[in-house]
Amino acid sequence: MSEISVIIPTFQPGEYLFDCIKSLEIQTLDKKRFEVIIILNGAKEPFFAKITEYISNSELDFKLYYSESPGVSNARNIGLNHVESTYIAFVDDDDVVSKGYLERLLVVAENDSIVISNSKTFKDDIHQTGNDYISTTYNRFRNTKSISLLNGRRFFSNSCGKLIPLSIIGKTRFDNRISKGEDSVFMMEISRNISKVLISSNEAIYYIRLRSGSATRKKRKLSEITCTKYYELKKYFSFLLKIPPSYNFFFVGIMIATSLKSFIEDIYSSVRFSIVIRRN
Repeated sequence: MSEISVIIPTFQPGEYLFDCIKSLEIQTLDKKRFEVIIILNGAKEPFFAKITEYISNSELDFKLYYSESPGVSNARNIGLNHVESTYIAFVDDDDVVSKGYLERLLVVAENDSIVISNSKTFKDDIHQTGNDYISTTYNRFRNTKSISLLNGRRFFSNSCGKLIPLSIIGKTRFDNRISKGEDSVFMMEISRNISKVLISSNEAIYYIRLRSGSATRKKRKLSEITCTKYYELKKYFSFLLKIPPSYNFFFVGIMIATSLKSFIEDIYSSVRFSIVIRRN
């Protein structure tokens, strides 16, 4: 049985998916110690055939699943339902990881904690990288072995760029009703089982591709924004009402405030985009 399951959801992928896979094929970690689970969702062909052909010539341990229902959350849940490994590493299909990514994460892993990787952004050339808010937060704590959940709260906005024990995830799954913000809700939900946040070596790098067509950057209708934010906030408030309390009150409160802030920003962006379209 593998120690790590790398879960990759993909929807009508381009060549970037194979860049992602190639970065896993050159990992310094022994190939017998991890598996790669790819979940194709939405349109099946020609994507399923191309992925099948590619992985048939690879030395990695692959599992390929297909779901007609689109959605990152649905795909990740399918992956979670097929793992037996000790640790989970979520990777988006258009991102890549450094050569020592998995090995550097695994060397500091503990069963009651999550491990955070270094993070960089790039567009076309991986050698020309930038920073985002996650990169900035990592650099702030890069020389620290571990931090509290409150200090590491920014890391909880995304499920990628980290190593998560399966025992911490348990039966928790991503909420299919939330199309943006599903990562932070998922991470918040499993936070009750997390003792601390461990910081990995800066050689474990998760490279985020800034791709205009990605799910996180596509324009959404106001109705979709409102609906998904309703379920997101409803989930957060349900955490606060747990009896007996199983979540850090201040931690959840900060996540709610952040969610409301992003809601306002999304509404402003959507309205502004609509006005521009009408004028043109």
